[in-house]
Amino acid sequence: MKLRFLGTAAAEGWPALFCECDGCKKAMKNGGKDIRHRCSYMIDNDTMVDFGPDTYAQCMTYGIDMAEIRRLLITHSHTDHYTPKELNWRSKGYSQVQHELDLYANQHALDMLPDVLHRPLNELQPWKLNPHLVEPGDCVECGDLRFTAIRADHAGPEQKPMNFIIERGGSAIFIGNDSGWWSDEAWEMLSRFKLDIAVLECTYGVRFKEQRIKHMGADCTVDARDEMLRRGILKSDAIVVATHFSHNCQDLHADLEAFFNPKGIQVAYDGLLLEK
Repeated sequence: MKLRFLGTAAAEGWPALFCECDGCKKAMKNGGKDIRHRCSYMIDNDTMVDFGPDTYAQCMTYGIDMAEIRRLLITHSHTDHYTPKELNWRSKGYSQVQHELDLYANQHALDMLPDVLHRPLNELQPWKLNPHLVEPGDCVECGDLRFTAIRADHAGPEQKPMNFIIERGGSAIFIGNDSGWWSDEAWEMLSRFKLDIAVLECTYGVRFKEQRIKHMGADCTVDARDEMLRRGILKSDAIVVATHFSHNCQDLHADLEAFFNPKGIQVAYDGLLLEK
């Protein structure tokens, strides 16, 4: 499988809109890997994980043809990860759409669709959109792709936020942003898999490295990798990557690499492409 990081920032982006902090000023000056869009991913050419406010810009930047996307996997309904209003452009009069699009999300995210598309969930055929309810613990088969939803430690209990293990062709990728330390039940589920790539949360960076609730700091990210090693979740040649960085941590790309690279963890940047 191919994994493309379309964005690697937390909710505000980096530099953040309106922000005058030193981290945002330095990122604007540096450009390159210090410019981060809101977090989302492309799996091969047909699956997108999260559908946030930067999707259009990301498609233009990386040459993504949304007509090839067959499924969207939504981790949770926070606006930096899910902008359902953009799905309206699939309807007749805005686009000529030939192919169906399957959208997999929790109930909270699905309930937002009628408000923005002005149709009940069972009447979305004009958008060629098929909504599917997914809850933590579910395993879903989509042709030759399978994904398993893991309960994330994030948002409120009504959200049922999820991380995903995505499998195809003998490879397994874990998308683990927007979570603090996982519950015992989640760890038990993770322990059933052998991962080729593990994408781990690091919103709070090195500056707040001890954070472990709802989001992770850098020490918790390392501890999560070590727990995966202890449980035998990672294959011997697995790639571990940290992502979802907030400008509030003030750690630029080079700062994050200085912390993580000696520990055997890569630092994601917008456009990073991995293949396993």
